[in-house]
Amino acid sequence: GPPRRGPPALLADPAPAPPPRPLKRMPAAPAGRRRAELARIHIGRKTLGLDEDAYRDLLRDTAGVESAADLDQRGRSKVLDRLRADGAFGRRSPATGPERAPLIRKIHALLGDRPVAYAEAILRRQMGEAAPDRLEWARPEDLRKVVAALNYDRMRKARRAGA
Repeated sequence: GPPRRGPPALLADPAPAPPPRPLKRMPAAPAGRRRAELARIHIGRKTLGLDEDAYRDLLRDTAGVESAADLDQRGRSKVLDRLRADGAFGRRSPATGPERAPLIRKIHALLGDRPVAYAEAILRRQMGEAAPDRLEWARPEDLRKVVAALNYDRMRKARRAGA
């Protein structure tokens, strides 16, 4: 006979339901983009000086994973946004500036086997609360003062050795 019309629930012999459609997922990022984003996440971690525990906490709080390798595209994006908000990618590394780079190299040379923290302590002593957290973030005029202090220290040690 003629096909019946009406709502499917009222039909005597309903057709089998189609298989459920898979949930829509974001397309996978190309492998190169994934690698670049993971590298950027690790650079951000290093820039902020996060230790292993702090880094794992950030991943867990931001994306609900324990390892960056477990991040999907959305998770990588969230973590990068969080690192950006925390100041990891605010601007290019100031140490690459034409005026700062030679001063930073000079400071490292004058430090010899002393840690960079020694020069950062000199900077904090000279600038007080206005001192940046890292030597590379200091203004060139402040770096020149650190160079002068390290030169003075070197001459003082030379005098002591010769006396």
